[in-house]
Amino acid sequence: MMDYYATTKDQFAKLRPNWTWKIVPTPTDCILEIARDMAATIRACEKEKRPAVFIIPLGGGLNYGLLARYFNREGISWRKVVSINMDEHVTEDGKDIPLDDPICMRAAVQRGLIS
Repeated sequence: MMDYYATTKDQFAKLRPNWTWKIVPTPTDCILEIARDMAATIRACEKEKRPAVFIIPLGGGLNYGLLARYFNREGISWRKVVSINMDEHVTEDGKDIPLDDPICMRAAVQRGLIS
């Protein structure tokens, strides 16, 4: 299996030749790039009078507080955004993980994006 953290840009480029690549210096810069791309999509969808739809992975260290501060600072509303949040865990019997459990992704979104 490929180690994505040890993979070079050139190795990724061979796997995905049609993708555009941009290397950023820090994880924070990466999150801000994501925020700018999402903002552009939200604005384009607003002009087309349709909701923006994002599938958002909750794992991997995405800093929802930083995203929320960016959108608030830029005055970008999520009122017409549809967010499909991935990676939620359930208990062994298939029930939702309680919101006070540290691994609860719903709580992470509530704390970082919605609140």
